[in-house]
Amino acid sequence: MSRDLGVVLAAAGSSSRMGRDKLMLKLGEYTVLQHSAKAFAFLPEVGYLAAVTRSDLLETVTKQLARLELPFPFAVLPGGATRQESVAAGVESLPPQCRFCAIHDAARPLVNPGDMARCLADARQYGGACLSVPVKDTIQQADEQGFLAFTPSRSQLRCAQTPQIFEKEGYLKGLALARLQGKEFTDDCQIYALAGGRIYLTPGSYTNFKITTPEDVPAAERILQQRESL
Repeated sequence: MSRDLGVVLAAAGSSSRMGRDKLMLKLGEYTVLQHSAKAFAFLPEVGYLAAVTRSDLLETVTKQLARLELPFPFAVLPGGATRQESVAAGVESLPPQCRFCAIHDAARPLVNPGDMARCLADARQYGGACLSVPVKDTIQQADEQGFLAFTPSRSQLRCAQTPQIFEKEGYLKGLALARLQGKEFTDDCQIYALAGGRIYLTPGSYTNFKITTPEDVPAAERILQQRESL
């Protein structure tokens, strides 16, 4: 099997809403970041991993990934001033054999390898794919004065997750256009779509949530304990 998938682990955030570095929090035996990286060891197509993190964490992240003895090579890179710059550094560092790039938030340690495999299969078929789940709440759009302007139907609304997997050259074309037009995106699907790419929304799992606030930590611990007991 060709190892043509490169992984970019986005780990350069400030964790401002957590109050401490969420990626270094321990969930059982491993940190949040280690759980996120370890999930990709279940995909035989992965040929390389680039972890993009803060400059002060370069050594720490390198040591944590080395302890996992991952079945593919990895590199740890300093991030940029924005998420878009950080992810770009990771994608641009992937070796030529990586025809596809999977971009994953390191703060999503509970991603299901089965969901990831389906996302990769969809990306191979359509060029781009993103794990997502139907929204549970009613979404309201406010006007400039703070009043209700529009309530879209939930039937077609999805909450985007990661990984988001794209044909690498298409993503790089979108990135070049974003730079040329001076656009800054917070979601990588927007970059791929800028170059005309289509993104299939692969059904994900609600357990693949992002560790953001202190309340998320015990919820993640419970899910890990349930998985280990199976």
